[in-house]
Amino acid sequence: QPVRALTTDGTHLFAGGSFQQVGGVTRHRLASLNLTSGAVNVGFTASTTSHVYSLAVSSGRLYVGGVFGTLSGQPIARLGAVSTTSGVAISGFAPAPNAAVTGLDVTDDGEVLAAGQFTTIAGTERRYVTGLDAGGQAAGPDYGDAVDYSVWQVAHDPLTDNVFVAVGGYGNQLAALDHQTGEKLWRHRVDGDVQTVAVDDGTAYFGFHEGYEGDPQLKLMAADTATGDLEGAWRLNVTGWMGGFAVAADGNTLVAGGDLNWV
Repeated sequence: QPVRALTTDGTHLFAGGSFQQVGGVTRHRLASLNLTSGAVNVGFTASTTSHVYSLAVSSGRLYVGGVFGTLSGQPIARLGAVSTTSGVAISGFAPAPNAAVTGLDVTDDGEVLAAGQFTTIAGTERRYVTGLDAGGQAAGPDYGDAVDYSVWQVAHDPLTDNVFVAVGGYGNQLAALDHQTGEKLWRHRVDGDVQTVAVDDGTAYFGFHEGYEGDPQLKLMAADTATGDLEGAWRLNVTGWMGGFAVAADGNTLVAGGDLNWV
């Protein structure tokens, strides 16, 4: 069964997905691994009752998004948090979105950004993307007027304080949103769903399917986070039709995953 999300706190690698075992050890859709050896951390016993689609880590918490109804034995649905050491559910963070959470990020000041198919969360009407505080309450602006379709992934840029969303459905765009007002600052439309976005050092890298402006092989691009200008030299052709599903960058290296076949 697939792994659908990875993140690290610098000491452990956290995996989420649809799996039931990791390295011969029973783990229901969540696992913590030793970064050096890959061994399962036996003290971390978090689990869910259905698929995990997104993970983010901050201040001793692992935030978990997906379509599950129970998290580590607690009735916490679709979005919750567990301890990074034990996997015990944090009962004070349970915003209860009404549909799947597919993307997560955490700002430097601890605001949790959640994206997905939901239209209500924390008892508030928030469509497809929202900020949440450490108690699971809605925080920041309402992005509803700027986002009309479900969002696959979300990323915050600390340099500009902009929020970037990978929009699916008929939206088919990477959009930059003002983190203070919720307004859309700029967008780039492509021919299919934008499925992933990652921000690094003033650049937003994004992956999508079907192509761009009629070019069916162009499925990975990059844009300046402040101006939205496309990085002309960063246009990667991919022979796989579905294109990029995941992108990560650390200042020196970019890693992309998906239906790539060849880049």
